[in-house]
Amino acid sequence: MAKKKEKEKTYKGEMTKYQAKRFLNPKSKRFWLTAAAPLLMVSGPLTEDHTVDSYSADTAEIDQTMTESMDKYVAEYLASTAVQDVYNEQVYQDRYDGDVSPELEAERNMQAAESRALRSVISNYMFDDDRMTEQQFAGYESILDQFDLGLVDANVEPYALKECKVAFNQEGSYWDRADVKECMTLDNDRDWSDVTLFGFLGTISSLFLAMMMILAGTDMRKTPKPRRKDFAPKSN
Repeated sequence: MAKKKEKEKTYKGEMTKYQAKRFLNPKSKRFWLTAAAPLLMVSGPLTEDHTVDSYSADTAEIDQTMTESMDKYVAEYLASTAVQDVYNEQVYQDRYDGDVSPELEAERNMQAAESRALRSVISNYMFDDDRMTEQQFAGYESILDQFDLGLVDANVEPYALKECKVAFNQEGSYWDRADVKECMTLDNDRDWSDVTLFGFLGTISSLFLAMMMILAGTDMRKTPKPRRKDFAPKSN
């Protein structure tokens, strides 16, 4: 049986193998930098600062125009949610009896959409309008809480609003606002969900690296760097 012809070596192929061995060599710096990558991935969530170190009472003057608008929207929101509760009860009762009319379901959905729109307007005023004072923030939140409609958790410190908006460069987006709410709890605990996520990704990276080492073989001894001239076509 004829011996299988050995595949001709090329400069690019040998250089690729050379770089792979350098990359996976435990004695090289690049190997340990790569192995340390999972630890670097969790360093961010572990050291991230979620709140402000201090805050002071707000002394800003109340803006009458903004206050009148806010009072109107809060009143409309409370009334809208009360009507929505009536619709919800009617739909629940009809389902219990066996049938819900499409008209009633449509009216209930329209009322829910109106309530959500009003809540969004109120939230924009409270978090994004610079005229909203921290005293007013606390007052409006207290009113909404009485009807279980509050915008923030009970442990939020309203007098940290201005400082947290500055700390997180508040621009009105959902995620920025979420950061501000978290900051206002004055709870600087680590976000363990992020730590867990990045730790998981780091573990996957480590397993991938170990698999690459197995596939590359165990011979990690120093390999001479290929020279281009060694692969030049031989002259006749």
